[in-house]
Amino acid sequence: MRGLNKLLTIIGSTIVAGCIPISQYEAWSHLPTPTSWSVNTQWKLIVLDKKANLVASMTLQFTEEKAASCVGGDDWKRVRVSDFRSTNEHFFLANENWSYTVNGKALMMGRNEVCDDYYTLRGEITNDSVSGTYTSEGPTWEKALGHFYAVPLR
Repeated sequence: MRGLNKLLTIIGSTIVAGCIPISQYEAWSHLPTPTSWSVNTQWKLIVLDKKANLVASMTLQFTEEKAASCVGGDDWKRVRVSDFRSTNEHFFLANENWSYTVNGKALMMGRNEVCDDYYTLRGEITNDSVSGTYTSEGPTWEKALGHFYAVPLR
């Protein structure tokens, strides 16, 4: 319950806006990763659509297990999803293989094994949460779908 209260506080204090510019994501990647970030910790994640309606919630575990990815870079690792609930399972494809990478304060995760048809979460890691945007992407396009918020369940 404590994690859920923290999550609701983050949502309540955040203004829902458009996509995070790539330059902002790149800027986060040059900052140090918060010392509170650790793998194998469970996180509660919610996904909101562009109108701030709750569409999905789940528990995540970021692992050290290597994962395949069509997205550049070789430091992709597996995300385990459990307790998935959704009002629209086609909006957020949590039952697919998900992977993540962390660069500094920047977290990117998503369905990256289906080349040229990605569903991506990009956000900033802080000492007590991760939040950012949810998009669908291809080689020449990007569509804003919503936002996500996550807090560790410690």
